[in-house]
Amino acid sequence: MMKNAIKTLAIIPLLVGLGVSTSAAAQDQEILTSIDKAIAAQGQQVTESIAIELKKSYLADIALMAKMAATQWNDKEQVIAKSNLIKTNSPTELNK
Repeated sequence: MMKNAIKTLAIIPLLVGLGVSTSAAAQDQEILTSIDKAIAAQGQQVTESIAIELKKSYLADIALMAKMAATQWNDKEQVIAKSNLIKTNSPTELNK
């Protein structure tokens, strides 16, 4: 009977140790999953930010070219070009 008690007492720390190891491994996996999700979200934000900045840059280049070309247009054509530039540079157009 004493031998069974000693064996049981010897097994308990092993079981507790295995439980702690399993719990730590599960926590590690949760942390890795969380990090993966955070990296994916940041990557998406960076991609969207780059796309917005590129669009702004392209629109700025187009606006500059239009202004340069406008010097060669008559008054009516300049009014049309100015109206189009204002429409193009509106915040709703930049977010499309």
